[in-house]
Amino acid sequence: MPRTYDLVLFGASGFTGRRAAARLAERMPAGVRWAIAGRRRQPLEDLAATLSPTPDVLVADALDAEATAALAKDTRVLVSTAGPYAVLGNALVAGCAASGTHWCDITGEVPWIRDIVARHHGQARETGARIVPACGFDSIPSDLGALLTARALPQGQPIDVIGGFRLKGGLNGGTFATALHHANHRWPGPAALDAVPGAIHPPDRRTVTFDDRLASWTAPFVMAPTNTRVVRRSASLCAEDGAPWGHPFTYDEVALAKGRGRALALQWGLAAAHWASARIPALVRPWGPAPGDGPSESTIMGGHFAGIFVGTAANGASARTVFQRSGDPGNEGTTRMLAAAAIALLQGRGPGGVRTPANAFGPALADDLRADGFHIVTEVA
Repeated sequence: MPRTYDLVLFGASGFTGRRAAARLAERMPAGVRWAIAGRRRQPLEDLAATLSPTPDVLVADALDAEATAALAKDTRVLVSTAGPYAVLGNALVAGCAASGTHWCDITGEVPWIRDIVARHHGQARETGARIVPACGFDSIPSDLGALLTARALPQGQPIDVIGGFRLKGGLNGGTFATALHHANHRWPGPAALDAVPGAIHPPDRRTVTFDDRLASWTAPFVMAPTNTRVVRRSASLCAEDGAPWGHPFTYDEVALAKGRGRALALQWGLAAAHWASARIPALVRPWGPAPGDGPSESTIMGGHFAGIFVGTAANGASARTVFQRSGDPGNEGTTRMLAAAAIALLQGRGPGGVRTPANAFGPALADDLRADGFHIVTEVA
């Protein structure tokens, strides 16, 4: 049955959604039929008037299963920036899995990803829908950085990769609301998203250490509990497809710090934020941005991030990948990565199922990101 649209962006009137719409308009191939969607028509129409090529405007409630099913059936690719996804993503993903519609989002919600794997992976494989969560700063740099590093090493033996991050950026209201939503939820274990059971993974980092491989003091990284699980799912899916990253493959992730004192400050700050968010969210909420709000343009453009990935093989070989870009990682980098993933779904092919960015797109996504100003380089020692 013919579909009206090639691509629909849901949640376009939010802070991240507006920026994602602008990025998609910049990159939209000629002749693509696209639309922006959400709950309120007027903000969407105001946004559409600023975009070229101009998208159609669609109104739908993410909690309306009938409306979301119809939306999914009428497009080839559905992109969403509307979170928390555990609240606003379920009906949309169900509609995509049932109708063979490709999906990508910017979630970092591992409990939700685990749930949609359980509910929709099998059906999406049958319908051909490629469901690809975590296509923003959660978790494309980690996923591609680990992939490129592992693939640069000799295959057929154990491979270990560690990723370290430095970043500067701001917080938007959607990310803040999602963090508070999950503050009281138990985060799934290290193997939560593995496609192949039985792998043994390192526990999440909780201490400050000096890492010789990264030549830096390191601290627990706020995004590691998401990124590590996504990377491990990528490796297990690739192994399932007959292209393993190592036998076995292990991955860990940390924050990089300039000195032990700075590392301890990162550790204590993260622990305090977790404690306060879980136990007294009412006190934390007024300190964060409201949904729809976010950092200023000067803050966004003054941000940056760098991910360093070091891999070692059992035979002593090593490889190093640098993945970095200027601009706030959660607001500028994320929307550019999401746009690249959406265009890749629009133009590419691959097996259906609940995939990951590295498994769904492979190294070709790194080429697309390089063309958009990302610095991604892998070197073999």
